[in-house]
Parts: sequence; C-alpha cells; structure tokens
Amino acid sequence: MVKSSNLDNTDRKILRKMNEMRTNSLTKIGKELNLSKSAIQKRLKKMTDEGIVKGFVPLIDYKKVDDQLTAISLVRGKYGPDYAERIGKELSSIKGVCAVYFVIGDYDFIVMSKAKTIEELNSIISKFSCIESIERSSTFLSTTTIFEDISLFYSFD
Repeated sequence: MVKSSNLDNTDRKILRKMNEMRTNSLTKIGKELNLSKSAIQKRLKKMTDEGIVKGFVPLIDYKKVDDQLTAISLVRGKYGPDYAERIGKELSSIKGVCAVYFVIGDYDFIVMSKAKTIEELNSIISKFSCIESIERSSTFLSTTTIFEDISLFYSFD
C-alpha cells in the first residue's frame, strides 16, 4: 500500500487545488500554482501509477440531475474474526451503497445509500438483512440535503 507520505509539497498543492477549484483543467491549475500543464500532467500520472490517485470523478449536483434520495443506515454486525472487513466488503458491493464506514459505538457501520425512488431504496436496505453477519440495522431517510461535499474529508496538508 502506498502511503500519502510519498507526496511531496507540490503534489499536495496540486491535489488541494483540484479540490478547491473543482476542476481537472491542468491549464487552470497550472496558472494558480505557477506550474506548466506538462509538469502537472507528469505528477498526476505518477500519483495515478502509484495508486494515490485512483481516478477523477465529477462533482454532481443531484438536485439539478434527478430527485435523489439519501439514506443513512446504522448497521450492527455479528462480532467475529475479520468481521469489519467481511461485512464492510459485502455492504459496499450492494448497488446504491455509496459509503461504508466502520465505527465504534452501539453500531458497527454507517452506510450511506442513494436511490431514485423509495422502491429502489427499500431494495437496497432489504439486501442488508440478506447478509448473514448483520444482526440489525436502523435507517434514516434524509428529507433535505443541506450540505454535502465529500471532497472536504480529504486534506493534503
């Protein structure tokens, strides 16, 4: 596994600027950082080859695309050897699940799901109960997204 310590200061600046500017335009990023487009391209290729950057994903405003439902589920698993990895892998393989977090507390996982319809959301959540290692889950339906920006979870300082 490649650690983020392989990033030098310039690499960190490039990643931070991409997040801040919400762009993958190497020309725009280069102007901001006083770097050539080819220098940035070379560094991004290196980070991609090393597995630090795994791809480029568009930031989508779902309010403008579709009506998108968001559900947050608290999931309790049956404790056992490697249960976090096993259950987490099963949960993350369900179509519609967009995030799985292993947590400490009364529940073991927080699972975020997105669906276009209530029926689709019910289908996603019902698949949780098909996983033998899950004891129970409790799901909350978000009625309004006040703020959502997962890029803020990543700091390159």
